[in-house]
Amino acid sequence: MNKYIKPNPKNHFNLFLKLLDSNTPFSYIRFSDGEVEVLRNRDLVISNRKIIFRGKEYKNKYPQLDSKKFSPLFDKDFRKDLLESSLYKNKYFYKGIRTFSISDPEALIDREFLLRLNGGFDEYITFTDLLINENYLLFRSKMLPFIFNSNKRLVVVSNWRSKIKFDYYKHIKVNDNFIQNYQDELKNIFSNLIKIPSGSIVMCSASSLTNILGYKLFKKRRDITFLDVGTAINDLLSLPINTRTYHKFLTEYKNYSYLHKCFKLFINDLLINW
Repeated sequence: MNKYIKPNPKNHFNLFLKLLDSNTPFSYIRFSDGEVEVLRNRDLVISNRKIIFRGKEYKNKYPQLDSKKFSPLFDKDFRKDLLESSLYKNKYFYKGIRTFSISDPEALIDREFLLRLNGGFDEYITFTDLLINENYLLFRSKMLPFIFNSNKRLVVVSNWRSKIKFDYYKHIKVNDNFIQNYQDELKNIFSNLIKIPSGSIVMCSASSLTNILGYKLFKKRRDITFLDVGTAINDLLSLPINTRTYHKFLTEYKNYSYLHKCFKLFINDLLINW
């Protein structure tokens, strides 16, 4: 990539704000390391005890609601749909992909893999952590209040345990480990999504299912804005907080000075770099 087209996370964030302000519908989905494992057709397990990732086993502290299991042998339909979402290209269909990470040398390999699937870099490729990590406080202080005050109907797609702390039009519930019952889960959720009012904003926190829902909804309803918010609003859904390092900027690091926060971003590898 040359310096003239190198993506900038602040510019891309501000672009999303402009699209929201101009009532221009768009879709934003994210391909993180878990999605890459599925696309590469490798076993993936995330449970409340362990992770199987890139062929290795690790201890895990994620809550039960984050549990999922992908098997290349049994979950072919799920991978097929996820692959379609990664290959799809269209105006205002934004795909966040993995970028540089000091703590994960394979992040750049994942980035190039996703770029090849996309047919190269284009203006609709952005960052998988555009609304989190370095941009998390921007999302919470600028974009989220804008959405809440937009008079748009808000549709939330999230775990069934969610107790939503803001005004919303509809909550579409997602079961744990949706991959095991993928076709039924997709049919049930999408049948609710497809009927939402024109101009609605969907905030989706449904792991890899988000990518597929965003892709399928975009093809049918170009009048809807769809945002993959991941765990960025966990506290507002009454779901576990501090499961991600960036959550600490609302809790433990909340009253730190600007310089101290910058230091925390750096040492926790939360800076967004292409």
